[in-house]
Amino acid sequence: MSILIADDNEQNIYQLQVLLGGNGFQVVSCANGVEALAKARQAPPDIIISDILMPSMDGFALCREWKKDERLRHVPFIFYTATYTDERDREFALNLGAEDFLSKPQEPDVFVQKIREIIGRVRPPSVAGPAGVQSEAPQKEEIAFLKQYNETLIHKLETKMEQLEQTNRKLERDIIERQRIEEELAFKAMLLESSAETSIDGVLAVDSASHVILTNKRFSELWKIPEHIINENNDIRILEYTLKQLKDPEEFSRKVTYLYEHADEKSRDEIEFSDGRCFDRYSSPLRGADGKYYGRVWYFRDITERKKAEESLKRAYKELQETQAQLLQSNKMSALGQMASGVAHELNNPLTGVLNNLQLIELEAKEKKDFSIGEFEELSKVAEDSALRCKKITQSLLEFAHTAKGILVPLSANEVIGKTLDLVRHELGLGNITFREEFSPDLPRIQGDEQLLQQVIYGLIVNAKWAIEKKSKEGGVITVKTSLDPADKAVAIAISDTGIGISPENMPKLFTPYFTTKDVGEGTGLGLALFYSIIKSHKGDIAVESRVGEGTTFNIRLPY
Repeated sequence: MSILIADDNEQNIYQLQVLLGGNGFQVVSCANGVEALAKARQAPPDIIISDILMPSMDGFALCREWKKDERLRHVPFIFYTATYTDERDREFALNLGAEDFLSKPQEPDVFVQKIREIIGRVRPPSVAGPAGVQSEAPQKEEIAFLKQYNETLIHKLETKMEQLEQTNRKLERDIIERQRIEEELAFKAMLLESSAETSIDGVLAVDSASHVILTNKRFSELWKIPEHIINENNDIRILEYTLKQLKDPEEFSRKVTYLYEHADEKSRDEIEFSDGRCFDRYSSPLRGADGKYYGRVWYFRDITERKKAEESLKRAYKELQETQAQLLQSNKMSALGQMASGVAHELNNPLTGVLNNLQLIELEAKEKKDFSIGEFEELSKVAEDSALRCKKITQSLLEFAHTAKGILVPLSANEVIGKTLDLVRHELGLGNITFREEFSPDLPRIQGDEQLLQQVIYGLIVNAKWAIEKKSKEGGVITVKTSLDPADKAVAIAISDTGIGISPENMPKLFTPYFTTKDVGEGTGLGLALFYSIIKSHKGDIAVESRVGEGTTFNIRLPY
């Protein structure tokens, strides 16, 4: 079975040749109606498949001529089009005598099945006239054909014009949108270029092959690279020029090579120059929205002055620490001077007891009186207790006087406070001051420096004593209380007095260095500032509550 295909689209012809040829048909093709009519008259096919829109002679005209030819009119004519798909086009095609009207595209199996059905349904007569001989069509029929043909063409032309207008409008919108995008891209490019040229960072960009594609002016200024070398975009010469300025060129090259081999990695470090300069170096891969790797960008910033400032700040901080340590020790020695008389009185009583018992034993021995074991043990016990009391006071004084090391170790808050109180009890007693201890038992151990914490406790108790004496000569009460705060995982220490209190306007300034509410000669204004610093170094907090004329409470919280 032979099939003639008339279509001016080579791709359409190829697809039909493959499809129909693969199903056992012999396929002949041509590009327009004139050529199709000529080939058919030479060798009539078993069926013709024709497009409509073709040059020289379109499908409608071809069908008209086909059905007028005595030899060809019985050969099935099928329209296969993607252009004329209106129902009026279909009606006109069938009126011309076409056996079927198919719209592109069709499923291959369905298309082949329809071809076979049409061939089986239409049986050409056994006797046909010579090819080229046309039957005479009545004039009225010809006029009707031309009228309908013209109407179809005009309708198609109008449709095409409308489609063209829509396409033109869309094209205009696309052009406007493209112009907007181009302007936006131009602005962004200008902005990026301006940003790069005005940046305080030197910028170097390389492509995926690690070739230099962009540098800004700041880059050449920072690296002191001559303009002619930059303009050459010679990767090797630029690298050579940079390496000879560095303190460690091998490490620089190693890092560059590593990042080129690991495209996804970012990097930030500092590079040192032989002349003492220092740069901050940052590098990041350049990737598009689709994830494609385009290269790598490097940013260099001169941080020489910042590094010098940091070194200067470190030296100043070290000097400040040394000064603070000296100040702490000075404050401690001042406190030792203040407690000297109290400690002397505190030692005098037990030493007197020791001496009296020893003298009594000596006197009894001289008079050769008989001593019972019980009497001797009693006198010895009193002397021993008094000596141990002296040892305890002396030990507390020695521990207090030691230079603080600033090393935090596990401590019992109650024990630290107890050792400090041993040094001030007598002094408080002379001022007619009652001392109350409210220690919570079984507190967890805190991390602290014993000497520093003793200094804080002692200083706050001395301040409380001063506040009470300033209010009245009749004395008062100092209370030291410890408790546990499980919610904040802290041990709380509260030191309260019934002294003069602190005015509201002075409360915000209490921990400011050199601020004091005491008269000239009574205080330096450094005590509370030091205590604040010590507590903060223990990762703790210190706060104050006070009412004028009623008293003050210092609340310390230390984590456990």
